[in-house]
Amino acid sequence: MSPVDLPYLIVYRSGNKRYAYYRRSGKRVRVTAPDGAALLPGDGGFIDAYQRIHASFEVAPHPAFGRGSLAHLIEDYKKSPEFKEKSEKTRKDYSTYLELLKVSYGNLPVKTMPRDFIFALRDKYASTPRKANYIIQMLRILFNYALDRPTTYGVTVNVAARPKGLKEGPGHKPWEEAQIDAFRATWPAGTWERVAFELCLNTGQRGGDVLAMERGQVVGGVIKVHQKKTGAMVEVKISTALGDVLGPWLAGLEGDRILGSMLADGFRHRMSRAFKTAGLKGVTTHGLRYTAATRLREVGMDWEDIAAITGHQTAEMTRKYSAQKKRASKAIDRLDESMAKPRKTPSV
Repeated sequence: MSPVDLPYLIVYRSGNKRYAYYRRSGKRVRVTAPDGAALLPGDGGFIDAYQRIHASFEVAPHPAFGRGSLAHLIEDYKKSPEFKEKSEKTRKDYSTYLELLKVSYGNLPVKTMPRDFIFALRDKYASTPRKANYIIQMLRILFNYALDRPTTYGVTVNVAARPKGLKEGPGHKPWEEAQIDAFRATWPAGTWERVAFELCLNTGQRGGDVLAMERGQVVGGVIKVHQKKTGAMVEVKISTALGDVLGPWLAGLEGDRILGSMLADGFRHRMSRAFKTAGLKGVTTHGLRYTAATRLREVGMDWEDIAAITGHQTAEMTRKYSAQKKRASKAIDRLDESMAKPRKTPSV
C-alpha cells in the first residue's frame, strides 16, 4: 500500500513545506519519529510511526459493545451491501462520522435510544452545523437499516427521522465574472493554481474527479472523466480557455496525473490559499461547478444536457440560483422604471 493511501493519513503543503498528520475522531496527530523529528511518506521509519499512531486509536472491545448496541449496528451496516455499494468517497465520508458515533456512543442500546438523544446530539455540535447535520443523517440511515432487522435490534420506529436540520450558511454559489477575472490576473498560465482552476471551471466536475484526471484522459479535444460518485463516464469538450492553459502544461508534465499526486484535503487547502492570495472571499472550488453549469445554460444548452455533464443535483441547484437571480434583476429593472417615470405634483 502506498503511504498516501493509508487510512486517516492527511498530507498537505503549506508554502514550501509538507506535513503528514493522522486525523481521526476529531483529533490530529503529526507523524514523527521517536525523537520527535517530522516524517513524510517515503522517509525511513514513516510506516512504523504511522502504525504506532494507528494502533493507539484502535478501540479495544468494550464489554457493553454487544448485540443490539450502536457499535454493533454500525459494524453490521458497514459490512452490508447497502454500504459497500456506495462510492469510495461516500464510504470514506460515512466512515468518519460512523467512527465518531462508535467511539463516543457505541455502548448505547439501539432499542431504547430516545428521540431526545438525537436532538441533544445535534445541539451538541450546533457550532459546526454541517457536522451536526451529517451525524443525524448517519443515525437516520442506521435506524432505517435496523428497522429492516427487527429480530436483531428490536427497533420499531426511526427516532432520527425528520429532525430539523441546522442552517449551514449560504453554501456554494456560482462565481461572478469579476471574481474569475481577479483569479486569472493573480495566477497566470503555467501555474498549478491556474490549471486546476481552469479544469474545475471548464469541465464542471467535482474536485475529486478533477484531481484524478490523467494525461491519458485528454484525447481528441475532449477530457474523458470517470465520475467516482456516480460511476458515469463523461466526455467534456476542451474549451479554448482550458486548452490554452492545459496544452503547454501537459507538454512539460513529467507524471501521469495532471495536477500531481495529492489528497482531496490537500487540494482544497491549496485552492483556498489561491483564492485568498487573489483577494477573493466567499468563493469555493465547488462553486466553479455551478459557474460551469450557468455558462452552459447561457449558451443555450438545456438542463438535461447540463445534468449529463455536471450531475442532476448541480444542474437543479444552478437552475434555482439562476431563476432567483433573474427574478432579482427583473425586480430592480421594474424599480428603475418606476423611479424614471415623472411624478405627479400633488394639487394644493
